[in-house]
Amino acid sequence: MRALEGRLGIRLLDRTTRSLSPTSAGEQLLLRLRPALASVEDMLAELDQARDRPMGRVRINAHRPAAVHVVLPRRRRWRSATRR
Repeated sequence: MRALEGRLGIRLLDRTTRSLSPTSAGEQLLLRLRPALASVEDMLAELDQARDRPMGRVRINAHRPAAVHVVLPRRRRWRSATRR
């Protein structure tokens, strides 16, 4: 915060040994930034959900009878289970 205050050339927080409170400039900045912060939080939540979703390509080499009778039926079930 001190680096941001230095860059802006204005105090954003009033600091004492026992408390911390925003200045009027700090309150104005927070009011203007609140929508952007909410957007960042939303995006982080989306990324968090994407992390739990399987992604990428799976390659399986199998003889034709094994592919037809074992791999393909399971592939269809796996794909329908992982689509959201």
